[in-house]
Amino acid sequence: YGSLPSNSMQVVTISADILPFELRSINPTEGGNNGGVTVEMNGSHFRPDMRVWMLHGGDTLFADTLYYSSYYQAFAHFDLKGVDTGYYSMGVLNYCEGEAMLQDVFHVTEASSDGLGYHMVFPNSPRPNRTISMVLEYGNMGNTDIQGAVLEVQSVGGTYISLTPEGLAGQNTTLLLPLSIEGEPEGLLRPGSYGTITIYGYTAGSLVFAIKEAHSN
Repeated sequence: YGSLPSNSMQVVTISADILPFELRSINPTEGGNNGGVTVEMNGSHFRPDMRVWMLHGGDTLFADTLYYSSYYQAFAHFDLKGVDTGYYSMGVLNYCEGEAMLQDVFHVTEASSDGLGYHMVFPNSPRPNRTISMVLEYGNMGNTDIQGAVLEVQSVGGTYISLTPEGLAGQNTTLLLPLSIEGEPEGLLRPGSYGTITIYGYTAGSLVFAIKEAHSN
């Protein structure tokens, strides 16, 4: 939507093309060599039975798992533990339409010591005995996958917490939250991925929270 000066004209041209089998981009473009990394692939004519691999010099590293999402999106998991650092090309094979390649598109680096990051955002001074909404932000700060991450949120100050306003009637002060990203493989946080969870609170006490990792691989 926009506006134009009066008595002026905007020329718009619409064209349609038949998309070829193509790998256009990947995310992330970097991963550590101490574990698994799941790479999002975007393109066209994707299939659930595609083969995916990386090339570095004379070495070929095949993806061990393919998560097919749609005609234009898929995720491929690579075990990078112990592989050489450097830039890798990525290839995909559609058995009906051939191969597609991106040259030197993925950088394998040394392992990162960073991992799961999280932060709770809530109002500064809410009135007592009121329903409020808060946001738990979380993300993978490292350069390898985090699988099965669960956060435990404990309301130390006595405020009741729930994932729904109706659930506040249970007067719970502890939540266990499995972490995932919408539209991505369940239970998996890829390098650089980020998500949020809305948590509702009833201010029967103060807003003091303890957050810790309950489980992650």
